[in-house]
Amino acid sequence: LTEDQTYYVEAVRGNLYFDEVISASPTSNINWNGVMFEVIADTDLTLDSLELSIFDIGAQSVVGYYREGTFEGFEQAGASWIPWGLNAMVVNESGEMDTVDFGEIELQAGDTLGIYLHMLNSGSRLSYQWAPEIQQVSDSQLTVRGGTGVSHVFGDLYSPRWWRGRVFYHHGFRPGGDCTSERMPVSAM
Repeated sequence: LTEDQTYYVEAVRGNLYFDEVISASPTSNINWNGVMFEVIADTDLTLDSLELSIFDIGAQSVVGYYREGTFEGFEQAGASWIPWGLNAMVVNESGEMDTVDFGEIELQAGDTLGIYLHMLNSGSRLSYQWAPEIQQVSDSQLTVRGGTGVSHVFGDLYSPRWWRGRVFYHHGFRPGGDCTSERMPVSAM
């Protein structure tokens, strides 16, 4: 250095993006093995995990599939879906909300992603809502649109149904994170 310089440092804690959650149906009145719905991105974002209602107690496993585009017209076309993952959990109370994490999926603004969830055991059931027509809910980044009840592994269809669950996702750039320290001057000579 040829002259004194002052730099400022600060520490940031937490994610450098915005964490969000959007809820579909808050209640349920049907218990069946599988459900299809879709999410539509209004901005670039990343799906993190899902929360859903499982009717049957004990050790359970949820299977997830996805496809680029709508689920409609592909409800029984297993070859059109990509396996997303398998998530095991213990359900302590009927209808409790449980989180499944099959891995992140990135969506660009305007993308539609079809999602199919079913219980690994054909006798186990998810909980969701009967609806008189296709339902949807939106925030400024994401729309959840659903759906269809589906028997175990691309079986019989029951429509319309409104998925009971939540989608966790993140988006954008948040340079301050959850919290930021004061700026501290550091002199270099």
